Amino acid sequence: MKKIKIYDLDGTVIDSTHRYQVKNNKIDLDYWVENDKPDKIQQDKLLPLAKKMMQDINNPEIYVIAATARACKKNDANYKFLRDNGLFPQKFVHRQGRDDMRGGAALKIKAIKPLLNLKPFKDCSIDIYEDNKTYLKDLATAFSATHTVNSIFVQSEQGH
Repeated sequence: MKKIKIYDLDGTVIDSTHRYQVKNNKIDLDYWVENDKPDKIQQDKLLPLAKKMMQDINNPEIYVIAATARACKKNDANYKFLRDNGLFPQKFVHRQGRDDMRGGAALKIKAIKPLLNLKPFKDCSIDIYEDNKTYLKDLATAFSATHTVNSIFVQSEQGH
C-alpha cells in the first residue's frame, strides 16, 4: 500500500440531506434516527467525490476507509447502499449501535489508529476527506504523529 484514503460519507460522498436537519445549531439526532430507514437510505444520492472514491477503491495501491458517525449493523441498508453504488471500501468505520454516543472524530480515530501501526500501512501517507472542520483537525492531529497527512475539507450542508 502506498496511500490510505479516509472518506467521510454524509455531505462528502453521499447527499443524505433529505434525512438530515439542524436544530439549535446541532444535528437533530431524533430526526436522523426517524429517517434512518432502508427506504430513505436508498433515496440518498451520490456527490461528485463518490467517483473519486470508487476509483480509489479499485486502485490496489490505495486502502480506502469509509468513516462515518452513522449507526450501522453489518449488511444493513447502509452496507447495501455502499455495495449497490460501488462504494464499499476495504474498511467501513461506523457506530456499532445507537448507544454509542462518542463524538464522530473520537469514533473514527479509535477505529483507524490501530491500523496505522500495522506493517502494510507503516509508510503510507493519508488523505482525509471530511466536511466537519473540527473532525478534520482532530483526525489530522491524531494521525500526523506517525504519518504524513493531507487534510481535504469538503464544503457541505451536513458538516456539523
